Amino acid sequence: MDHHIITDDQVEAFERDGFVTVGSTWSDGLIEDVSEIVDRQLGLYVDEATQSRIPEKQRNLPGQTPKSYRIGLNSPLEAPYIRMLEDPFLEVLAKRMLHADSVHVASVEPRNSHPEPNAELKINEHTDMTLSLADLASTPRQMALLLFVWLADVDDRCAPLMVRPGSHRRIAEWMGDKPRYMLGPWDRNDYINVPDETSLPVFLPAWRGQLPELDYADLVPCVARAGQVTVLNPAIIHSATNNIGQTNRKTVIVTMLPSSVEIGETKVRRTNRLNYVGKLKMLVSPDRSSILSG
Repeated sequence: MDHHIITDDQVEAFERDGFVTVGSTWSDGLIEDVSEIVDRQLGLYVDEATQSRIPEKQRNLPGQTPKSYRIGLNSPLEAPYIRMLEDPFLEVLAKRMLHADSVHVASVEPRNSHPEPNAELKINEHTDMTLSLADLASTPRQMALLLFVWLADVDDRCAPLMVRPGSHRRIAEWMGDKPRYMLGPWDRNDYINVPDETSLPVFLPAWRGQLPELDYADLVPCVARAGQVTVLNPAIIHSATNNIGQTNRKTVIVTMLPSSVEIGETKVRRTNRLNYVGKLKMLVSPDRSSILSG
């Protein structure tokens, strides 16, 4: 498998808009197997075998009105997720979009958004990190990459990912040659190797009220078919939404990084990431261990 499975037009769209949805070359049955385990692990009412791995605010009790219709877990180790990481497609895709010779997995997050009867659409806009124009043009790119692997079709009512096209560039242009990466409140003691807010991109969300008031594009939904992947720049303004449709919105969000690039993060995030990578190393085939780091 080589980089030519991703077209130049798709790369250009990602650079310009901050997101693009692409087809995949998954092995036969892979998406179906991952979808099945997400159904089993992340039901609206979580079974006892999985309950301890689900945040308490998402643990709905049978017979009661659910507290949450969006159920997720982090750092899965079951065989279908391992097969997804071992399949070369995500690695090839990330290398091309990040202009990198080598990339590695930072996190894996399955999510299942169940239909929410009679609900109004809820949107909570934010970015996951802030990037400068230099970060967006460097080789490799000085940034993380979010890969939304769709396990079921998602339409404009089925909890679509909402994005403001090009907003990552609008913010970068506004910052100019003096970027400020920490737009929200932060404590330096909580972070590893982040001396100040201007040093390097950092995994830190900024909510809409913390972002500059600029002339952004309108929000648009990312619609997709099962098996497709939406590639997202974490600096684009985006929002998860609740599911006002009729079918479940199931996805696995895989975060990847260029292996030669350092991204700031909290000490807790770093510890969790390295613990997860250490467990993955014992499960991933030796010939695919290059996708792991730490």
